[in-house]
Amino acid sequence: MAGGILRVLVAEDIEILRKGLKILLAAYPDVVIAGEAADGLEAVRLSEELKPNVVLMDLSMPRMEGIAAIAAIKSQNPETRILALTASREAELVHRALLAGADGYLLKNVSAEEMVLAIRQVAGGRPYLSPELAGLFVD
Repeated sequence: MAGGILRVLVAEDIEILRKGLKILLAAYPDVVIAGEAADGLEAVRLSEELKPNVVLMDLSMPRMEGIAAIAAIKSQNPETRILALTASREAELVHRALLAGADGYLLKNVSAEEMVLAIRQVAGGRPYLSPELAGLFVD
């Protein structure tokens, strides 16, 4: 994905957060918002319809939880990259998201720069994990 435009589907149930993410991402010329979803079922449907490079997926979603939506999206189109975006630092949730097919796991307390770095990294086929979660995988 080096040098190309990244089409991102923003899946977040809280409207003000979804709109804020769109505004933040619009500041980066290589990132284009392909669409937005307010629940897990809509994220699955729009992912199939719009074929984004990356789905930025909140894990706490109505109608279909984020982890189930990740698995459904990956089963439809394994090439779609998914970056889980959540406030949860729970090791079990991180593991479940990655097992479902998430290509990265990003905490919501990040800067816009780190979010875009994570989007670019997963779009390029490299996994991403918020640095403060690295300790979950050491032992």
